[in-house]
Amino acid sequence: MSVIGKHHHLIHSVGVLLTFMASAGPVKADELDDLAQRASQVDQSQLVNRVTKGTRESGPIVQLAPNARIGRMSRVAIPLSGSRKKMTYQFTLQSGRADIELSGRRQQDVSVRHVDRRLVELPQTGGEPIAAVLVRAPNGQVAIVVNGSATVEVRNGDLSVFNRKGKTLVGTVKSVKPLMPGFAQSFGCSANGGMREMVSKPLVLPGQRVWLSPGSKPIRPRAFSWNRSNGAERYLVRVTDVIKGQPVATFETEETSMGEQAPAIHPGKYNVSIVPIDGCGLHGDSSNVAELSVVGVGLPLGAYIDNQGAIRSVVNRPLRLTHADGVFMSYSDTGVWGPAPASVRLVGREMNLRFRSTDLRHPTQMRIVPRDVHASIEMTPPTARWPEHSIDVKVTLGTGKHGPAPRWLKPRIKVMLGVKQIHVPWKRSGDVMRTTIPPQGDSCPCVIRVQVEDQYGISIGRDFLEVSRSDT
Repeated sequence: MSVIGKHHHLIHSVGVLLTFMASAGPVKADELDDLAQRASQVDQSQLVNRVTKGTRESGPIVQLAPNARIGRMSRVAIPLSGSRKKMTYQFTLQSGRADIELSGRRQQDVSVRHVDRRLVELPQTGGEPIAAVLVRAPNGQVAIVVNGSATVEVRNGDLSVFNRKGKTLVGTVKSVKPLMPGFAQSFGCSANGGMREMVSKPLVLPGQRVWLSPGSKPIRPRAFSWNRSNGAERYLVRVTDVIKGQPVATFETEETSMGEQAPAIHPGKYNVSIVPIDGCGLHGDSSNVAELSVVGVGLPLGAYIDNQGAIRSVVNRPLRLTHADGVFMSYSDTGVWGPAPASVRLVGREMNLRFRSTDLRHPTQMRIVPRDVHASIEMTPPTARWPEHSIDVKVTLGTGKHGPAPRWLKPRIKVMLGVKQIHVPWKRSGDVMRTTIPPQGDSCPCVIRVQVEDQYGISIGRDFLEVSRSDT
């Protein structure tokens, strides 16, 4: 069946490849024609279509993947059925992927937009409504989307088509055949490139949906997983920031979990979708979107994370929670869930919290315990007398019973004689600090006090020694 006549009446055409990129403002027909006329004088990177946001389209929609390149946009009347010619919107897909959608209603206006939903306006003719969208590949294959939706992709000049639903024709400029809904066809593919059933839609598996970020540091959701799709050789993973509406990460993997490729994401809300890819590189239907929440846990001054992952904090100091809207929290194992509050604070010796989304089966736990940073102080001789003896002071920093001091700890030591501070030099070796206090006159009996704080002013140790007066 001949579908494309020998003489095509091209109403509008652009002979230069256009790489669709971000820009601002609507493009008019005369402006786009002017771009075509100046194409030989202007660098291709400068041919940027301006875009308008928030427009609702009623006609055919062509949605381009990043870096997709198209050319020769035109409107041509061709015989789609019988001998009557109908207007089609045509373009050459040089490389990349395009998703095409037709409502079934013939409309005059056509919109081409990025995958991020920005709209690119194209020339309007005011003529006959568009009945189909025809896509050409550099190697001569064509796809005609009459109604419904389809994905077309060009690799190395050859065309692949996936008819998602509705009516799509596939072939060459000489003849085309219908492609059944749910089926795909690829040209120039050494794998199963003939008409075949498309890969199955992946299913995101139940699992952790809430992550905690103490100190608001980025986390990696490595455990996020999905089932293996029939016919898929790899998967395209998309992670989008819900609040900003911008992609955070896009990567391909042969695994069924993010694993080590998981992106580092900061506190916020994220949508994740999984797209299966078959052996010919054609994309199947995306999974349902799963929402991830990364709750920021603001640590008060002096709080830290120990080796077991517990938060060590000063009692009754608030730990602020951010991006916790839509997240539920429970204290210990009470089973009583409620909306996560704006902050929590340690009361008592230990507190165990659980966080979850709407899924009850996979909560995330957070354990808060008192700080155990301490400084032990030794002063010798224990029966010091002035001015007979000097006093040796040893301060040992640590955590728990015998644990080393955290690296961030910067101790501040004060030596007091009564209410007067004595300034003495300290020598440090690892977690041990030493000094010697010489006799301070003959005002004894008196009391020497040693006070140790961290850099945040939190006390981590203190001791005193009563000094007698030497017999004369």
